Amino acid sequence: SSGINAEYGNSHINGTRHIKKINEQQKQSLPISEKLLPKSVYQNSDPDVVGEELIETVTANSGVSYRCRLCDCEITDVNSRLLHLKGRRHRLAYKQKYDPEMFVEMQPSKRLKSCLLAAKKRIARKEAKTSKLDNEFKVVKYRLTPMFSLFNLLLCIFYPIVILNLLYLHCCC
Repeated sequence: SSGINAEYGNSHINGTRHIKKINEQQKQSLPISEKLLPKSVYQNSDPDVVGEELIETVTANSGVSYRCRLCDCEITDVNSRLLHLKGRRHRLAYKQKYDPEMFVEMQPSKRLKSCLLAAKKRIARKEAKTSKLDNEFKVVKYRLTPMFSLFNLLLCIFYPIVILNLLYLHCCC
């Protein structure tokens, strides 16, 4: 599928309409990428986007790319640029350098994630074991119930006889 996308991209870039737009925009003062995009995409009013002024537009023969001075990284296209501006790494760097009060959602570390996963697995194993024991207890209880009722019946019949025999032996001796 990436071959198909590359072929489409090449045919688009080499197309007459695309070349015509590039030639028209090179006559104006803005970089090509800014002119090709609607203002709503380029000048984003999204509150999650911070440090947009720290992104430089780099125009070369191979096309337009971006560079984040804050994070010291290259950004290849407009979508990646927007994702970078909203990204956790960029927001943390911005918070550290410019706005210490800014809220950036923290993600648990790999160690904490693995501990939580191990705890979930232990709980699941214990619950499965408890469930298995509960089922075994129900089976044993079901099997023993008739036996207990027989025992109670025998006890009711023979208990008075045993008591009477004990009284008789006690009185005779």
